[in-house]
Amino acid sequence: MKTSKNKRYNLDTPLIQLTEHDVWTARDACAGTCIFGTTGSGKTTGSFNNIASSFLINNFGGLWLCSKEDDIDNIIKLAAKTGRLQDLMIINPNNPLRFNFLNYQYNQQKMRHGSGAGLSENIVNLLTTMTDVGKGDKKGSGSENYWQDTLHQLLINSVDLVIYGGKNGLNLLELYKAVISAPTSPAQTADTKWQNSSLCWQLLSQGMDKKKSAEEAHDFDITATYWLNEFPNLDEKTRSIIVSSFTSMANSFLRGKLHTLFCTETNVIPEMCWLGQKILVVDLSVKEYQKLGVLANVLVKYCFQKSAEIRSLDENSTVTFLICDESHLTANSYDRFYQSTARSKNLATLYASQNISGYYATLGSKDETDSLLGSLKTKIHHSNDDKITAEWFADTVGKNWDQRMGISGSAMGQGSTGFHSHQDLNWSVLPRELMLLPSGGPEHDYMVGSYITVAGRKWLAPEYQKKTYIKRIWNQEFGQ
Repeated sequence: MKTSKNKRYNLDTPLIQLTEHDVWTARDACAGTCIFGTTGSGKTTGSFNNIASSFLINNFGGLWLCSKEDDIDNIIKLAAKTGRLQDLMIINPNNPLRFNFLNYQYNQQKMRHGSGAGLSENIVNLLTTMTDVGKGDKKGSGSENYWQDTLHQLLINSVDLVIYGGKNGLNLLELYKAVISAPTSPAQTADTKWQNSSLCWQLLSQGMDKKKSAEEAHDFDITATYWLNEFPNLDEKTRSIIVSSFTSMANSFLRGKLHTLFCTETNVIPEMCWLGQKILVVDLSVKEYQKLGVLANVLVKYCFQKSAEIRSLDENSTVTFLICDESHLTANSYDRFYQSTARSKNLATLYASQNISGYYATLGSKDETDSLLGSLKTKIHHSNDDKITAEWFADTVGKNWDQRMGISGSAMGQGSTGFHSHQDLNWSVLPRELMLLPSGGPEHDYMVGSYITVAGRKWLAPEYQKKTYIKRIWNQEFGQ
């Protein structure tokens, strides 16, 4: 079922029957979904797999990230069950798929902006996002903001240096060599020995000779001034920190599996997910590859997000998904910006995690976590014993005023005795109710319980018409 040009996909297409009267549609999917459940709660084989299967059944394409080693087995099983095996494009060391992310970003920017000017910012944002991986993206303090700004300055001048002075597009090795060969003192810039051995100087010289527009000439002059004046005069400690921030990330991609997969050729691109409705899988699990797995997932996710945001719905308006179990492991600061416009581009996000504390740890900020999760309109909670997550769930459901009766006066008969009433504001569903939900397996007849809220939804089922939530049981057999 491929959507023809100029025919818009019907976002009211039902995907999941939530109650006898309520359906969950493609429109709901495009408003974003987050799922929570502790280990053994059945969240993956329950709501997560059922929703993911509904995407596959409806012929959606998209990006699927692997956080756990067995994620790929689950993906292949669901694809086989829904007849989508032929649409899988799996990036891993055993397959021939390659994605040179820097050349891809460079060519994408070049198509949109033309040669030279305006190429750098998205590329730098990608590199910045990747250097932030593992550091928690902590923001807020003046000191942290200074390091972020200084690193950004290094990266944008590095990218412009290679773009203006290089001859073969953009590649990470050339960026790396340009940075480590840059002058470390004002005197060195005039040293012919340094000039003869420095790639930085060679790129500056080639950029100087290249024909440029007025805007490009201005940008190159700023770049040259940075490398010949500002960078050599930086405090040695400052220079060392920002250089190592970049080179430590770059080193992960300059050797081994990541270099082969992401720095050589390109035979798979994110556009295949919506133009061909393919399922792009990054099979480099965080559990197995650790930080390398995080970097691989984050870079593909970022490139996917940036391209999906500008895709033309006239070419294909079917829903395109972004799926990740244990999604807190690859969360970053760009996710909330992506989610803020995802609905208008028919982009469905499906995230699952054990608890909200995982997001706090990765993003390093409660405000940033709340912003991201607040933009995911469907929230599904399975069995959970994490106090912070359980109370967050109860707050999401909301509170009610409860009428309570009391006795006034003396219980011993001294003075008058009477009755009075007062109101208390209490949770509609207590946090401990999450622990009572069935968690699948033979003990619970393979049924997984959940509470579901959908922001702005008025439930049609009679028993839930005055509630902000529903309770739903998921068939674990289907999700396996």
